[in-house]
Amino acid sequence: MKLRNQCIECLEREVIRIAKKVSDDFAIREDIKSYGANVLKKYKTNVTAPYITGLVYDYAKEKSGVIDPYHHEKSIFNKVALEFIDQLNLNGLIQNSKDAFDTALRLSIAGNIIDFSLGKDIKKQDVKNSIDESLHASLFGIASQELNTAIKKANRIMFISDNAGEIAFDKLLVKMMDKKKVTYVVKGSPIVNDATMSDAVEVGMDQLVTVIDNGAAVQGTLLDICSDSYKKAFEASDLIIAKGQANYETLGCIFDKKIYFLLRAKCKVIADNIGCPQGSFVLLNNHVNRDGK
Repeated sequence: MKLRNQCIECLEREVIRIAKKVSDDFAIREDIKSYGANVLKKYKTNVTAPYITGLVYDYAKEKSGVIDPYHHEKSIFNKVALEFIDQLNLNGLIQNSKDAFDTALRLSIAGNIIDFSLGKDIKKQDVKNSIDESLHASLFGIASQELNTAIKKANRIMFISDNAGEIAFDKLLVKMMDKKKVTYVVKGSPIVNDATMSDAVEVGMDQLVTVIDNGAAVQGTLLDICSDSYKKAFEASDLIIAKGQANYETLGCIFDKKIYFLLRAKCKVIADNIGCPQGSFVLLNNHVNRDGK
């Protein structure tokens, strides 16, 4: 999904947030903002939004020396997610529900609310609200049974993560699969609050399934800049489960793989592209309700 004109203002705000997050030095902040403005001017609508964010974050890291600006917040929300899973007995809720897979899927999507790239301060209550909503909301796109059937038929499943904290909720869904078939993917290095290997270890995902990184520090999955080892693993997978808006944006034009997208449509541009109301709980495959652009 290429950058839309409506995305420019949002990316401009993101550049300012990045600059403020990594440094208190006025000159460094202004340098980062100037770089971001030039990147936006250069690429306009010819690339994806995650590509722009990745360039600016790389530059901000280089100028400030701050490699993981959201490290503290990521750790907090890993703990918040694990606490909710325990306090609300979500594993028991899944086991006792009429459709355990559907419930686990909904809870995994609920975790996608933990997103710091939207310019909103996410609170614990936002996560609790998303959990509550997920159990009653209609899924937009396809029925969960279609994904469940595809998972049972698949030989090699790649589950591509999105955010820290959210990955704890992904565990609930991964537990519903044949774990020998599953490879879970995190980012190669920090970008906003996307999950990295340290987050996977913190929530215990590495104790459940094989976890690899994609060798890149860009939101979503831009295969051109991922490591060769990751690209080989991607090609070897016969089923891809991709979490979050950025994976929808970056993998939306791939149709030679079986890909299922799980997300909350938090952004109006993405909601409009999908054709759903903003805020929807979404389950799509890469041949349904897609424009591929």
